Amino acid sequence: MNLLDKLTNHIYKSKYKKISLEEIKFDTFYNEVDGKLIIIFNEQIRQDSSFREEINNVAKDIRDIIKNDNFNLWNAYLLVLVNKNSFKEKYYYIERDVRNLRKYVIQNENDILRIPFISFEKNIKDSDQTKGHNYSVSEELKKLYESLKDRGGDRKKLTNSEIDKTMDETRFLEVRDD
Repeated sequence: MNLLDKLTNHIYKSKYKKISLEEIKFDTFYNEVDGKLIIIFNEQIRQDSSFREEINNVAKDIRDIIKNDNFNLWNAYLLVLVNKNSFKEKYYYIERDVRNLRKYVIQNENDILRIPFISFEKNIKDSDQTKGHNYSVSEELKKLYESLKDRGGDRKKLTNSEIDKTMDETRFLEVRDD
């Protein structure tokens, strides 16, 4: 199984569905639960200084397209697949360049496991899993919130000393022997 197939399998196992955006010529996947969009750039790598700029130009074009299609740009990722690396070069510097889109470089199967939103080892939340759960705030937290609010914390930024005094008064971080 080649690297693209392995990556695609991981993506499908993480509850993503393949979608088609006319202007994007790359494989595109979308997770409706968390709103993440993945685009796989699977082109042959050239070993020269223009590669980084080529990736950024592709990312800029994709960014413009998905912005017009009302996708959340903060949840859009470009996965740069380096399937055949005859140069034995590490291309991870591309990930540090966050212009246009966030990027991950995939050079081997271990790189797939570095991507937190397509790791099938963790429990992926389905929309049905979160329905019906009741989350309650502890009494201590409610008391702290009310005390901060009484000091005007809902209308202004409190100073550190005001926050510390409130925490001391409510004994918020006090260790208890239960």
